Amino acid sequence: MNRRTSRRPRDRARKSLEQLPYGVFKHRFAAIEVLGDEALESIHDASMTILETCGLRVMDAEARGIFRRGGFDVDDSTER
Repeated sequence: MNRRTSRRPRDRARKSLEQLPYGVFKHRFAAIEVLGDEALESIHDASMTILETCGLRVMDAEARGIFRRGGFDVDDSTER
C-alpha cells in the first residue's frame, strides 16, 4: 500500500453528504441600477443599428433557414 491509497477512506460511498431541500433563493439586497433607462435605450438603439448595417454571420444553413422563416433578410452567399 502506498501513501495515496492509505489516506483515502475505504467506504467513501457510505460517507456522502445529504442533499439539502430545494428552496427559493431570496435576495437580501435591492438590485443596483448601473445604467438608467435612457442609457439602456441608447445602447439598444446602437446595437440594432449595427445589426441592420453590418449584419450577423450565421454559418449554419439550418439556422439561416430559421431566420429566413422568421422574416429576416438572409444572404446565403455571404452567410448573412
